[in-house]
Amino acid sequence: MTEPKPRPRARSPAIDALRGAAIVSMFAANLAGPCLRPPHPMWLRIFGSFAAPTFIFLAGLMTALSAQPALPSAGSGPAGKRAAKRFVGT
Repeated sequence: MTEPKPRPRARSPAIDALRGAAIVSMFAANLAGPCLRPPHPMWLRIFGSFAAPTFIFLAGLMTALSAQPALPSAGSGPAGKRAAKRFVGT
């Protein structure tokens, strides 16, 4: 018997948006040194301090999600086909 092939996962717009926000905030935090006079604004320091941890968390999350096989739809395997045959009666 052949195993059903896992379906590719759809991209999550929320994770993509968080990734983009992490990259933009990391970019802004790294440009603060050469572009702004010290002392840098406190809000920029706090905002920039979350960039790298957020990006690393999202990278780990995506690694974990991509390692899991996508589940086939219910009833698509051999047992589901037998149950459908019995139910329909063909």
